[in-house]
Amino acid sequence: MTASNVHEITRRLDALPTPGLLSISGHYWGLLAKTGFGWAMDSMDTFVFIYLGLAPGGWGTDLGISPTSQEAGLLGSAAFAGSLFGSFLFGQLADLYGRKPMFMVTLLVFMAGTLLCGVSDGFATLLVFRFLAGFGLGGELPVASALVQEMVPTSVRGRIIVILESFWAVGCMIAVLLSQEAGLLGSAAFAGSLFGSFLFGQLADLYGRKPMFMVTLLVFMAGTLLCGVSDGFATLLVFRFLAGFGLGGELPVASALVQEMVPTSVRGRIIVILESFWAVGCMIAVLLSFELVKYVSWRVIFYISSIPALYAIVIRLYVPESPKWLASVGRMDEAEAIVGRIEAAHGVVANKDDTKADVAAPELSIWTNLTQWERVGMLFQGEFLSRTIVLWTVWTGISFSYFSIFIWLPLLRASEYNINQSTWEMLFIVFWQLPGYFSAAYVVEVFGRKLTLFMYLIGSFASALAFGYVEASQWNLLITGSLMSWFMLGAWGSLYAFTPENYPTNIRAMGCAYPGGVSRVGAIAGSYIVPIMLGAGWGIKTIMWVAGGVPLIFIALVLLAFGYETRGQDLESCPRVEAILKEKATHYGIATPLQ
Repeated sequence: MTASNVHEITRRLDALPTPGLLSISGHYWGLLAKTGFGWAMDSMDTFVFIYLGLAPGGWGTDLGISPTSQEAGLLGSAAFAGSLFGSFLFGQLADLYGRKPMFMVTLLVFMAGTLLCGVSDGFATLLVFRFLAGFGLGGELPVASALVQEMVPTSVRGRIIVILESFWAVGCMIAVLLSQEAGLLGSAAFAGSLFGSFLFGQLADLYGRKPMFMVTLLVFMAGTLLCGVSDGFATLLVFRFLAGFGLGGELPVASALVQEMVPTSVRGRIIVILESFWAVGCMIAVLLSFELVKYVSWRVIFYISSIPALYAIVIRLYVPESPKWLASVGRMDEAEAIVGRIEAAHGVVANKDDTKADVAAPELSIWTNLTQWERVGMLFQGEFLSRTIVLWTVWTGISFSYFSIFIWLPLLRASEYNINQSTWEMLFIVFWQLPGYFSAAYVVEVFGRKLTLFMYLIGSFASALAFGYVEASQWNLLITGSLMSWFMLGAWGSLYAFTPENYPTNIRAMGCAYPGGVSRVGAIAGSYIVPIMLGAGWGIKTIMWVAGGVPLIFIALVLLAFGYETRGQDLESCPRVEAILKEKATHYGIATPLQ
C-alpha cells in the first residue's frame, strides 16, 4: 500500500511542467519563500548570539563573561545540545503526524527559546533558554526540508533544496548588523540542537512534517525569549541550549516537508535553494549584532530574534502537509487534494481515471506496525547501513569545521587584523555564502549530489587553509574568507539535497534529523575549543588545520569512497530493506505489506 500510494503522488508531481528561473515554477518559488524564511531566522539567531557576546555592550559585557572563557564556550554550545534532542524528537514526530504541523511547532519552540534569552538574568538561565531555542531548531530544519522535498518534481528537487538552504546566509548577514564573549555560550545552542534533531526527526515521521515544524519553532522562540531575561552565565547557557533544542528539530523537519512536495527533476535544486536562506539569516545576524546593538540593549535583539517564529501562523494557514507522508500513512484523499491544488497552480488538469493509488487502510503497512525502536533500527539495516554511516560522518565533520570557523571568524586573526572592527567587512564575507548556495543549486542537477558535495568540500578545505596562511591584510582576509563562505555553504546546500534522498518517505524525516543531531557533537566541539585554543596562544595555521583542514579532507574522501549517488533515483526503492520488512510482515500477520 505505502509504496504504491507514494509512487502515484510522485508520478503526478514529476509530470508537472517546470518553467521559470532555474526550471523552478512560481508556485515552488512561493513555497521556498514561505519555508526559507525560517532558515534565515535560524541562522540569524545562531550567529547573532555569538556576535552579541563580542560586541561592546553585549551580553558578554553585561554578564561579565570573557569571550575566551569556559563559560562562553558552554553558552556557545548549549543551543547545539538542545538541537540534538530536537532533531531526534521532531524527526520522529514528523513521520508520525506530518511535516507541516511539526514544522510549525519547531518554529514556535525556537521562538520561545530565543525570546526567553532576552529576559535571562544570569549565566544559568541564559544557558537553559539557549538549549530551548536549539531544541526547536534541531527539529525545524530537517522537518522543513522534508516538507519541501516531498512536494517538488524529481527533476528540480535538488536545486530547490539548495535554494531553500541559501536563506541561511541571509540570516548570517542580519546577525552581523544586529550585534557587534563566548565558547561555552557559543556552543550552547548547538548542544541543544543535537538533542532536538534526534527527537523531532522521529516525531516528524510519526505525526507529520507540518505539526513538528510548528512545535520546533515554538521551542526555539521560548529559548530565545528567555535568553533576553538571563541574569547571569548559568541561565543564559541553559536558555541557549533550549533554543538550540528547537532549532535542532526545525531544520531537518522543514527539509523533509519541502522535499516531499517537489518533482524529482528539480528536487535537489529546490532543497539547495531552501538551504540558501541560512545565508540570508547570517547576513541579518551581522547587521543586528554590529549595528543595531549600538542603539538598543542586547536583550531587545533577542526579543526581536524570537518574533519571526510567529511565522508558524503563516505555515498553519498557507503551507500544506507533505502529500507523500499523507500517502504513506493511508490518508490518500488528503494527499490527492494537495497534489490537485499543486497541479492546478501549474495549469495541469488531473486525470481522475489515471490514478494507481491503493487506498487501503494505513494499518496494512508494515511500517506503521513497527515499534519506534524498530523504525530507528531500520536506519542500520540493508542498504541504509552504509548510507547512515557516511551521512553521520560527513555531517559531523562539516559541522565541526563550519561552526568552529564561522562562529569565531571575528577573533581568528584579530591579533593581526581585526575584522570585527568593521560591520561591512564581516557582511562582505558572509554575503558570499549566497552565491555559494546558488552555484550549488545549478551544479547539483548537472553533476549529481555526491560529486557536487565532494567538489565543494575540497574547495572548503583549500580556502580554509588559505585563510590561515595568507598575510593578514584586509583584502587577503576578505578574499579567502569569501571563498570559505562560497565553498562551505555550497557544501551545506549540497548535503541538504543529498541527505533526504537516501531514505524512503516512511523514515525520511528521521533519516534527515539523525545526522543533523549527531553533527551537533561536531558543532559543540568546534564552537567550544576554538576560543580555548585562541586563549592558549595557538597559531592560526594550526587552528585552521584543526578546524578546517583535517576534518574536511577526511569527510570528502569518505563521501567519495562510500557515498551513494541519489540524483534521479526512485527514493522509495530499497530492495534489501523491503526483504527484511516482508519477513517482519509474517510476524505481524500482514500478507502484502509493501504493495
